[in-house]
Amino acid sequence: MYPVYSTDSLLSFWQSMLAAPLHYVEMVFAFLATLAFLLYLRGFLGSIGNIFKLNAHEEHLEHAQVRAVHGILFLLMLFAVWEMVRTIAIWVGLLTGSPVLGLYIFCLILLVYAYRFVAKNLFSGGGGGGH
Repeated sequence: MYPVYSTDSLLSFWQSMLAAPLHYVEMVFAFLATLAFLLYLRGFLGSIGNIFKLNAHEEHLEHAQVRAVHGILFLLMLFAVWEMVRTIAIWVGLLTGSPVLGLYIFCLILLVYAYRFVAKNLFSGGGGGGH
């Protein structure tokens, strides 16, 4: 048996989409920010044991620190991308408000440097199994 969708539910969906066009985009960004924060927490909580014991394995500590840094960088990148999406939406007329140009330039510069850092660490071919 297939689910039956009424035209009223589809109509209300499209009305909500037209009333708040960025609502679903906001939910995607919130979900991705939650994942980035959990990545940061995994790195931070994975290395916090070294504060109390001071006998943690160096390679495990390094992995935890990289996870924490990547979590923070992904949060910053998501913030910068969201601000760019919001700015474009304001320029197009989907949202009301006035963008602050300095904040967006700062976010763009931050996004470029964060991308270069992540690309250098993730795609450099280093790390992994010792052959």
